[in-house]
Amino acid sequence: PDRGDAPAVRHDEQGRRFTITLDGQTAEAAYAREGDVVKFNHTEVPPEFEGQGIGGRLARAGLDWARREG
Repeated sequence: PDRGDAPAVRHDEQGRRFTITLDGQTAEAAYAREGDVVKFNHTEVPPEFEGQGIGGRLARAGLDWARREG
């Protein structure tokens, strides 16, 4: 599917989370980093945006980043 109009996933390194902002609301996938280990410990999508693949996009971005980090 075309995602050209989909909001961007942003990496907030200081806040240790990946976010997507939708109509002023934030969906997030938070993580903790312990040495070489990254643990995703929380994902939240506003109820009105559930079922649109937002959580999957956040997870994919986070896992891609973790792989690049080794």
